[in-house]
Amino acid sequence: MLFQPGDPCRNFLMVTAGTARVEMSTHSGRDLVLYRVRAGETCAITITCLLSGDRYAARGIAETELSGLALPTSAFEQLLADSAPFRRNVFQAFGSRIKSLMGRLEDVLSHGLDARLARLLLASADEAGCIHLTHYRIAVELAAVREAVSRRLKGYERAGWIEMGRGRIRILDSRALDVLAEPLDVADSGG
Repeated sequence: MLFQPGDPCRNFLMVTAGTARVEMSTHSGRDLVLYRVRAGETCAITITCLLSGDRYAARGIAETELSGLALPTSAFEQLLADSAPFRRNVFQAFGSRIKSLMGRLEDVLSHGLDARLARLLLASADEAGCIHLTHYRIAVELAAVREAVSRRLKGYERAGWIEMGRGRIRILDSRALDVLAEPLDVADSGG
């Protein structure tokens, strides 16, 4: 755990190796992955906290072995004030992350669970076609309810598209998932 809701933000952070996941819990108790921070990237939530003086409202979790740089708040503020290249880099990273979050929000609002689930399964599969995610983790990644994810996966299994085992899903028919992952746009289909 790198940070959690209520923690003060004391450093500007940059990941130099590995991956961290930033997620939050909704008021209804559901967890939602906001984004991942990879090597060379900074955390938009951290930037927000540093600029506003607020405490963290999300969790930062190391997904892999992780290393990074931590710049104390005073040094961050000094560089922000004195260095145009640093300031540009910080705001460019922040803007890029906001754009990414807006795209994620549009994806959740515009595409059904089947399309998002199929895309996640295809993107998460290893060379053998196996996905090592629990139904809960898949739901968090998709901003969905675990029960809805489980129902869809059982339907995919009945259709012969996947095979489920303990802590593992294996893709049997990637072409069927490809069809689900790329739903027809009603405007483009003439209807």
